[in-house]
Amino acid sequence: MNRPILCAAILALTLSPLSHGGKLYKIVDKDGNVTFSQFPPSPQETTEGTQVEEKKTRGQGETAISVKGLVKYCGDIALPSEEKRGDYFYADVSNRLESWERQLEYKEQRLQNKQASYTQSAKYSGYYGSSSSRSQSMVEGSQEIGQELRDLRCAISWAKSQHRASVDSRIDAQNEMGRLQQNLRDIELKRAHHCGQEPEYNPSDSQNAYLRSRWQECSREYRADIRRLERMIRQESRKLERY
Repeated sequence: MNRPILCAAILALTLSPLSHGGKLYKIVDKDGNVTFSQFPPSPQETTEGTQVEEKKTRGQGETAISVKGLVKYCGDIALPSEEKRGDYFYADVSNRLESWERQLEYKEQRLQNKQASYTQSAKYSGYYGSSSSRSQSMVEGSQEIGQELRDLRCAISWAKSQHRASVDSRIDAQNEMGRLQQNLRDIELKRAHHCGQEPEYNPSDSQNAYLRSRWQECSREYRADIRRLERMIRQESRKLERY
Protein backbone atom coordinates (compact mmCIF):
# COMPACT_ATOMS: atom_id res chain seq x y z
CA MET A 1 0.00 0.00 0.00
CA ASN A 2 1.47 3.38 -0.96
CA ARG A 3 1.91 6.24 1.50
CA PRO A 4 -0.90 8.53 0.26
CA ILE A 5 -3.50 5.81 0.69
CA LEU A 6 -2.08 4.91 4.09
CA CYS A 7 -2.32 8.50 5.29
CA ALA A 8 -5.81 8.80 3.90
CA ALA A 9 -6.72 5.73 5.95
CA ILE A 10 -5.22 7.32 9.06
CA LEU A 11 -7.22 10.48 8.48
CA ALA A 12 -10.43 8.55 7.98
CA LEU A 13 -9.97 6.46 11.11
CA THR A 14 -8.63 9.25 13.29
CA LEU A 15 -11.19 11.89 12.32
CA SER A 16 -14.28 9.79 11.63
CA PRO A 17 -17.43 11.21 13.29
CA LEU A 18 -18.16 7.73 14.59
CA SER A 19 -14.84 7.50 16.37
CA HIS A 20 -14.75 8.69 19.97
CA GLY A 21 -11.22 7.67 20.73
CA GLY A 22 -9.59 4.28 20.36
CA LYS A 23 -6.55 2.53 18.93
CA LEU A 24 -5.05 2.17 15.49
CA TYR A 25 -2.47 -0.49 14.68
CA LYS A 26 0.32 0.06 12.17
CA ILE A 27 1.56 -3.31 10.92
CA VAL A 28 4.83 -3.60 8.99
CA ASP A 29 5.72 -7.05 7.65
CA LYS A 30 9.23 -8.37 7.01
CA ASP A 31 9.13 -7.04 3.44
CA GLY A 32 8.29 -3.51 4.56
CA ASN A 33 4.65 -3.59 3.50
CA VAL A 34 2.53 -1.40 5.76
CA THR A 35 -1.12 -1.86 6.69
CA PHE A 36 -3.36 -0.18 9.24
CA SER A 37 -6.12 -1.79 11.25
CA GLN A 38 -8.40 -0.97 14.16
CA PHE A 39 -7.64 -4.46 15.49
CA PRO A 40 -4.32 -6.05 16.43
CA PRO A 41 -3.06 -8.83 14.15
CA SER A 42 -3.73 -12.41 15.18
CA PRO A 43 -0.80 -14.71 16.02
CA GLN A 44 -1.29 -16.44 12.65
CA GLU A 45 -0.90 -13.10 10.85
CA THR A 46 2.24 -12.19 12.76
CA THR A 47 5.33 -13.70 11.16
CA GLU A 48 8.97 -13.29 12.10
CA GLY A 49 10.10 -9.75 11.43
CA THR A 50 6.60 -8.27 11.61
CA GLN A 51 6.42 -5.02 13.56
CA VAL A 52 3.23 -3.77 15.20
CA GLU A 53 2.92 -0.18 16.42
CA GLU A 54 -0.08 0.90 18.47
CA LYS A 55 -1.35 4.43 17.93
CA LYS A 56 -4.04 6.22 19.91
CA THR A 57 -6.76 7.97 17.94
CA ARG A 58 -8.99 10.79 19.06
CA GLY A 59 -12.60 11.16 18.04
CA GLN A 60 -14.85 14.18 17.63
CA GLY A 61 -16.14 14.50 21.18
CA GLU A 62 -15.66 17.50 23.43
CA THR A 63 -12.69 18.67 25.43
CA ALA A 64 -13.29 18.45 29.18
CA ILE A 65 -13.47 21.78 31.02
CA SER A 66 -10.37 22.51 33.08
CA VAL A 67 -9.83 25.13 35.78
CA LYS A 68 -6.69 27.25 36.09
CA GLY A 69 -6.86 29.62 39.01
CA LEU A 70 -10.27 31.29 38.81
CA VAL A 71 -10.69 30.75 35.07
CA LYS A 72 -12.35 27.82 33.30
CA TYR A 73 -10.96 26.60 29.99
CA CYS A 74 -12.07 24.42 27.12
CA GLY A 75 -8.62 23.50 25.86
CA ASP A 76 -7.12 26.87 24.91
CA ILE A 77 -10.47 28.71 25.05
CA ALA A 78 -10.96 30.79 28.20
CA LEU A 79 -14.59 30.90 29.35
CA PRO A 80 -16.21 34.05 30.80
CA SER A 81 -16.18 34.31 34.59
CA GLU A 82 -19.39 33.12 36.23
CA GLU A 83 -18.84 35.11 39.44
CA LYS A 84 -20.87 38.16 38.38
CA ARG A 85 -23.96 37.17 36.46
CA GLY A 86 -25.50 40.32 35.06
CA ASP A 87 -26.53 41.89 31.80
CA TYR A 88 -22.93 42.01 30.60
CA PHE A 89 -22.26 38.34 31.43
CA TYR A 90 -25.23 36.96 29.48
CA ALA A 91 -24.67 39.35 26.57
CA ASP A 92 -21.01 38.27 26.47
CA VAL A 93 -21.94 34.58 26.54
CA SER A 94 -24.48 35.10 23.75
CA ASN A 95 -21.94 36.91 21.55
CA ARG A 96 -19.28 34.30 22.16
CA LEU A 97 -21.71 31.48 21.42
CA GLU A 98 -22.43 32.96 17.99
CA SER A 99 -18.71 33.40 17.33
CA TRP A 100 -17.84 29.86 18.45
CA GLU A 101 -20.59 28.36 16.30
CA ARG A 102 -19.28 30.25 13.25
CA GLN A 103 -15.74 29.07 13.98
CA LEU A 104 -16.93 25.48 14.40
CA GLU A 105 -18.74 25.54 11.06
CA TYR A 106 -15.69 27.03 9.34
CA LYS A 107 -13.21 24.55 10.84
CA GLU A 108 -15.45 21.55 10.15
CA GLN A 109 -15.63 22.60 6.52
CA ARG A 110 -11.89 23.17 6.46
CA LEU A 111 -11.27 19.68 7.83
CA GLN A 112 -13.61 18.10 5.30
CA ASN A 113 -11.86 19.97 2.49
CA LYS A 114 -8.47 18.84 3.79
CA GLN A 115 -9.58 15.20 3.89
CA ALA A 116 -11.20 15.39 0.46
CA SER A 117 -8.16 17.08 -1.06
CA TYR A 118 -5.73 14.58 0.35
CA THR A 119 -7.86 11.58 -0.59
CA GLN A 120 -8.21 12.91 -4.14
CA SER A 121 -4.46 13.40 -4.42
CA ALA A 122 -3.80 9.95 -3.01
CA LYS A 123 -6.09 8.28 -5.52
CA TYR A 124 -5.24 10.09 -8.71
CA SER A 125 -2.06 12.09 -8.68
CA GLY A 126 0.27 10.20 -6.37
CA TYR A 127 1.95 13.55 -5.86
CA TYR A 128 2.45 13.09 -2.13
CA GLY A 129 3.74 9.57 -2.42
CA SER A 130 7.37 10.58 -2.43
CA SER A 131 7.18 12.85 0.62
CA SER A 132 6.77 11.20 4.01
CA SER A 133 7.17 14.57 5.76
CA ARG A 134 4.31 16.02 3.72
CA SER A 135 2.10 13.05 4.60
CA GLN A 136 2.96 13.33 8.28
CA SER A 137 2.29 17.07 8.17
CA MET A 138 -1.13 16.41 6.66
CA VAL A 139 -2.06 14.00 9.45
CA GLU A 140 -0.75 16.28 12.20
CA GLY A 141 -2.52 19.30 10.71
CA SER A 142 -5.81 17.42 10.61
CA GLN A 143 -5.35 16.26 14.20
CA GLU A 144 -4.69 19.86 15.25
CA ILE A 145 -7.93 20.99 13.63
CA GLY A 146 -9.68 18.07 15.31
CA GLN A 147 -8.49 19.31 18.71
CA GLU A 148 -9.69 22.83 17.92
CA LEU A 149 -13.09 21.38 17.03
CA ARG A 150 -13.29 19.54 20.35
CA ASP A 151 -12.40 22.74 22.21
CA LEU A 152 -15.10 24.66 20.35
CA ARG A 153 -17.73 22.00 21.02
CA CYS A 154 -16.85 22.15 24.71
CA ALA A 155 -17.20 25.96 24.75
CA ILE A 156 -20.48 25.84 22.82
CA SER A 157 -21.95 23.27 25.21
CA TRP A 158 -20.92 25.42 28.17
CA ALA A 159 -22.45 28.57 26.62
CA LYS A 160 -25.71 26.77 25.87
CA SER A 161 -25.87 25.48 29.44
CA GLN A 162 -25.47 29.07 30.68
CA HIS A 163 -28.28 30.16 28.37
CA ARG A 164 -30.54 27.40 29.66
CA ALA A 165 -29.69 28.36 33.24
CA SER A 166 -30.50 31.98 32.41
CA VAL A 167 -33.89 31.03 30.95
CA ASP A 168 -34.71 28.80 33.93
CA SER A 169 -33.66 31.50 36.40
CA ARG A 170 -35.77 34.10 34.60
CA ILE A 171 -38.82 31.84 34.69
CA ASP A 172 -38.27 31.21 38.41
CA ALA A 173 -37.90 34.95 39.05
CA GLN A 174 -41.05 35.72 37.06
CA ASN A 175 -43.01 33.09 38.99
CA GLU A 176 -41.73 34.44 42.30
CA MET A 177 -42.55 37.99 41.23
CA GLY A 178 -46.11 36.94 40.39
CA ARG A 179 -46.51 35.19 43.74
CA LEU A 180 -45.26 38.20 45.70
CA GLN A 181 -47.45 40.63 43.77
CA GLN A 182 -50.50 38.45 44.43
CA ASN A 183 -49.68 38.33 48.15
CA LEU A 184 -49.35 42.12 48.17
CA ARG A 185 -52.73 42.53 46.47
CA ASP A 186 -54.33 40.15 48.98
CA ILE A 187 -53.00 42.13 51.96
CA GLU A 188 -54.04 45.45 50.42
CA LEU A 189 -57.55 44.09 49.84
CA LYS A 190 -57.68 42.82 53.40
CA ARG A 191 -56.57 46.24 54.68
CA ALA A 192 -59.16 48.00 52.52
CA HIS A 193 -61.89 45.68 53.80
CA HIS A 194 -60.89 46.29 57.42
CA CYS A 195 -59.89 49.97 57.33
CA GLY A 196 -61.48 51.31 54.16
CA GLN A 197 -59.65 53.41 51.59
CA GLU A 198 -57.03 55.87 52.80
CA PRO A 199 -58.59 59.36 53.02
CA GLU A 200 -57.02 61.88 50.67
CA TYR A 201 -55.21 64.78 52.25
CA ASN A 202 -57.54 67.78 52.46
CA PRO A 203 -56.39 70.63 54.73
CA SER A 204 -59.67 72.50 54.23
CA ASP A 205 -61.63 69.68 55.89
CA SER A 206 -61.51 69.93 59.68
CA GLN A 207 -62.17 66.18 60.00
CA ASN A 208 -59.51 65.15 57.51
CA ALA A 209 -56.61 64.96 59.95
CA TYR A 210 -58.68 62.88 62.37
CA LEU A 211 -59.87 60.47 59.67
CA ARG A 212 -56.37 60.02 58.30
CA SER A 213 -55.02 59.39 61.79
CA ARG A 214 -57.64 56.69 62.42
CA TRP A 215 -56.92 55.05 59.07
CA GLN A 216 -53.17 54.99 59.74
CA GLU A 217 -53.75 53.47 63.16
CA CYS A 218 -56.02 50.81 61.67
CA SER A 219 -53.60 49.95 58.88
CA ARG A 220 -50.59 49.74 61.19
CA GLU A 221 -50.85 45.95 61.55
CA TYR A 222 -50.60 45.55 57.76
CA ARG A 223 -47.79 48.03 57.22
CA ALA A 224 -44.85 45.75 58.04
CA ASP A 225 -46.07 42.96 55.73
CA ILE A 226 -46.72 45.41 52.90
CA ARG A 227 -43.26 46.96 53.19
CA ARG A 228 -41.64 43.52 53.36
CA LEU A 229 -43.43 42.38 50.20
CA GLU A 230 -42.62 45.62 48.37
CA ARG A 231 -38.94 45.15 49.25
CA MET A 232 -38.96 41.54 48.01
CA ILE A 233 -40.68 42.60 44.78
CA ARG A 234 -37.94 45.17 44.14
CA GLN A 235 -35.32 42.46 44.67
CA GLU A 236 -36.99 40.11 42.19
CA SER A 237 -37.32 42.99 39.74
CA ARG A 238 -33.56 43.54 39.89
CA LYS A 239 -33.02 39.81 39.26
CA LEU A 240 -35.18 39.98 36.15
CA GLU A 241 -33.13 42.91 34.87
CA ARG A 242 -30.02 40.71 35.05
CA TYR A 243 -31.55 38.09 32.78
